[in-house]
Amino acid sequence: MVLSIVILFLLPYIMKNSIIRSGSFRPTHKLFFWLFVAICILLAWIGGIPVIEPYVTVGRILSVLYFINILVLFPLGIFIDKLVYDYYHLNNWNK
Repeated sequence: MVLSIVILFLLPYIMKNSIIRSGSFRPTHKLFFWLFVAICILLAWIGGIPVIEPYVTVGRILSVLYFINILVLFPLGIFIDKLVYDYYHLNNWNK
């Protein structure tokens, strides 16, 4: 539980490497952000449910998805956005 709070505090430093600061112009960031919001809402819902078997498994899966989303998908989205940005500017540099 402490690691999830620490990761939320480190999130601005993880996202710092992006060329484009706003999420409005980064479609991968929008997708991963709304996935993150959905996972957080589901984790909050699962936290209020009694501890019985199907909910425990769902909670574990959502916890893994939470960490994958922050540690893998957000940096991957930055990398994809950089590739798209560089590709666009390389092909349209003389227009």
